[in-house]
Amino acid sequence: MILDQLLNSPEEVINDSYKIQKILKILSKGSKRDVSKFYHSIRYKVFDWSKEFGKPQIAPIFEDIAGLYYQKALPNENPIKVIEQIHRDFDFLCKS
Repeated sequence: MILDQLLNSPEEVINDSYKIQKILKILSKGSKRDVSKFYHSIRYKVFDWSKEFGKPQIAPIFEDIAGLYYQKALPNENPIKVIEQIHRDFDFLCKS
């Protein structure tokens, strides 16, 4: 339910650190498929969110979710390469 709330009503979630922590906890326990589905569903919304809420507010949330996604999608990958990929994803979404 809280995952849907982020997708449908981000204004109720983005500024609430408790809800963000709850989302991260849910995703950390989720399956690779579920985390992948959620990550890709927010990936294309982050650009609009960054305009609405500001990049400093969105960047940490997105990076945390992306980190969980890549941990599940590429469990044996070098952590530095994972971080580089997260930054490439974020750059792609936030270019104006």
